[in-house]
Amino acid sequence: MARTPGAVLEATTCVVDGGWGNYRQFHAIFSFYAANRRCSAFLARDGEDRVVATSVATRYGHTGWIGHVFVRPDLRGQGLGTRMTAVAQAALRRAGCERIVLAATALGRRIYERMGFQVESSYHEMRGTALPKTVELGPWRPLLPSDHEALVAMDSEVYGADRAAVLTPFQDYAWGLFRVGRLAGAVIPVPWGGASALLLPGANETETAALVRLIRSVGATGSEVIVYPADENHQALDLLAEQGFEELRTVPRMVLGRPSDWMPAAVWNPLSLGLG
Repeated sequence: MARTPGAVLEATTCVVDGGWGNYRQFHAIFSFYAANRRCSAFLARDGEDRVVATSVATRYGHTGWIGHVFVRPDLRGQGLGTRMTAVAQAALRRAGCERIVLAATALGRRIYERMGFQVESSYHEMRGTALPKTVELGPWRPLLPSDHEALVAMDSEVYGADRAAVLTPFQDYAWGLFRVGRLAGAVIPVPWGGASALLLPGANETETAALVRLIRSVGATGSEVIVYPADENHQALDLLAEQGFEELRTVPRMVLGRPSDWMPAAVWNPLSLGLG
């Protein structure tokens, strides 16, 4: 995909017209892909030069993430999804990625399994109601520029990869929780809706309750909020269920290569299913 406004709009239109999300969500995320050199988006065009399929490859050092593999509904079942995944995979291999990860839709999972991907965990899509922006958020606080290095270090500890280039555009808007002088949690609002949320093990009831209030406040889109805690994060799954969140589906997390070196019990919500 060319890194231009026109190409971003074409990719957005393909996905939204095909039944995924809305323009606010996908224009923001494809704009991010166009602006970030760690991300490469790929488009397929038909004989009339219309975009009919997309995929995105993002590099985190030796780990690569594939996202937004999308094919226009009337062209599915013809191998285009496999081709778009393969193009993204090849780009990541050329960049030196030894492990490739993705979140699979029900349609895509069969494709990825044929390509050798294996399920290593799942994200639980959970929907709850938003809270007013004025709710009490302590002991969490906004992060300062002096906290940015700690944010990148904690994110790397949780995800097992250096994601600094992806976090940088959003770190000025992040919130953090400090435990004995060390950053132990972070919530990062993102422009396509929602907020990444991480919390290291050992959190008490006050910290986790405030985290959910924070997610339901700064991470809300309209009247609701969607989060995707990892399968191993029993604390998040239990607390969100207690607070009335409804589980809509599970999304397999699949890997090609060595299993991920990550801390899924600390993941309350990824940046997006297209970025991890």
